[in-house]
Amino acid sequence: METRKGSKHIYNQIQKFAEDTIFFIKNGNLKEVKNCLLKMETIFKSSSSEIRDAIAIEYVYSVSILLEIYHYDVKEFFPSTLKFEYDKQIYSPGL
Repeated sequence: METRKGSKHIYNQIQKFAEDTIFFIKNGNLKEVKNCLLKMETIFKSSSSEIRDAIAIEYVYSVSILLEIYHYDVKEFFPSTLKFEYDKQIYSPGL
């Protein structure tokens, strides 16, 4: 039961960070967008597989969609590890 509560908290924090990044995208604050992506990259690299999965599902997906809507090149913005996660989502068979 404790794991489920912890997992929900992790997802909520990642979702909030995605919302903050999306706010910066919408307002054209690209410097802050890049800072957020670099912070998330750092978190991703040092996290458990559960947290990495949450980042891929909640953060990479949400942020990449908005970057695309605003006609930004996702691969230009995403640091290497997050870019790899983005590529896995885009090029996965069956999507």
